[in-house]
Amino acid sequence: MDSAVAIELMQNSTALGSHPMVSMLSSCWELMGKFDTCALQHVYRKRNVVADCIAQRSYSLDLGVCFLDMAPSWIGSSLVDDLLGVTRTRLVSVVSSCSVFLGVLHPPSS
Repeated sequence: MDSAVAIELMQNSTALGSHPMVSMLSSCWELMGKFDTCALQHVYRKRNVVADCIAQRSYSLDLGVCFLDMAPSWIGSSLVDDLLGVTRTRLVSVVSSCSVFLGVLHPPSS
């Protein structure tokens, strides 16, 4: 599930209906209820590369919960880049009749 969609579902529980992830989302609401204050905010992957690296690595792990007591060595420079606020460009899907290249929108040529 896309993280922006997950945030939207978490913030708008009335739109869930019979969403296939309702059980997981309910567990998240239950956990959030144990904190005095809890806020959710979507962060694009180019601003949080470490989370993206961990998410990508999770596909190679067994199902279940994995706790990281310290930053794994394979995160390396991504952790430093995130701490310094370094952003990365990425390719984005084509939008309508305009082409998008490295996050810059170019109108179609005539």
